[in-house]
Amino acid sequence: MPPEWTLIGDAVAMIYDTQGNRVFDSQGVFQYEQSLHDKHGDCDGTPLRFSGQPTPGHCAATLIAPNKVATAGHCIKPHLCGRLAFVFGATSDAMVFGTRFAADLRYSCASVEISESTGGKDWAVVRLDRSVPDSVASPVRVASTEVTIGTPVMCIGHPDDLPRKYAGDAQVNEVMQSGTDAFRFATNLDTFVGSSGSGVFDIERREMVGILVSGRRDYDDKGCAITYPLERGGEWVTGAKLLLPYSSVPAPSASSPPPPSPPPHPPPHPPSAPPAILDGGDDSASFVISVAAGASAAAVACLCLAACVALKVASPHGQGSVKPPKAEQAPGGTTGNAAQNC
Repeated sequence: MPPEWTLIGDAVAMIYDTQGNRVFDSQGVFQYEQSLHDKHGDCDGTPLRFSGQPTPGHCAATLIAPNKVATAGHCIKPHLCGRLAFVFGATSDAMVFGTRFAADLRYSCASVEISESTGGKDWAVVRLDRSVPDSVASPVRVASTEVTIGTPVMCIGHPDDLPRKYAGDAQVNEVMQSGTDAFRFATNLDTFVGSSGSGVFDIERREMVGILVSGRRDYDDKGCAITYPLERGGEWVTGAKLLLPYSSVPAPSASSPPPPSPPPHPPPHPPSAPPAILDGGDDSASFVISVAAGASAAAVACLCLAACVALKVASPHGQGSVKPPKAEQAPGGTTGNAAQNC
């Protein structure tokens, strides 16, 4: 993974309820045992990707100032602030039963500065109990301009409460309420229930352009892991301009070029096609990326960052039951008529 995206991913925290789930013990040792398979099972014996990974969270948040995170408004209830916790570095390598998380990776909600989830706006800013040091994460840059149709985007979050995942190879395909505080846009990002609050980023400029807030139906009604493929845009995002008064990283002017990217390193054994899924842990190095010499890191990200969660597989015409992908298969996405919060 290009190093700048790893740094941006480090700024994404998993939100969890300290009273609802026993995620850590008093010493900061990870205790949560329910896996994705435990949560959903399967319908035909085909295991889901990441089925053995834990699912302790319920939303994501992105660091926009040393002591402030942005998330979806429906993820935050101000009167429950004292119960909410935020953990950085929640990757698949770290979220293993018995693993100790350093105290500076775990933060509490000190106050909810703002939370809206009506009138076309769905966003919140939470003040943490203390500042996050640069050694843990640095605040992301919030874009000062709106995206337009065709803007390539990606998201970083915790789909279905899993460890950190990256979703890309997507673009903006609809905008609404342009020029207003209620600006929002739709994308064809392949995200999942639990992805709410994930930061959505302009791949070329590497700026946060929105907060993922809702999407199409993910699961079949049978109550097991049959999923729907995404064939067109259905994932809605609150525009990030609302966050500018709370952000600590100055936004560049609209004419400023994107920051330079380090040259890509050729993989030792390039595969015939790029992987469809990128996990957020150190094991992401096992996903070898094949790119032409001289390609920019942004192009690498656009080409290879895929589903926030690899639970979904393409289905002809999006009809009927769909088998979850096997380990070597690429996922598709979600369709369906019922929109829901992510």
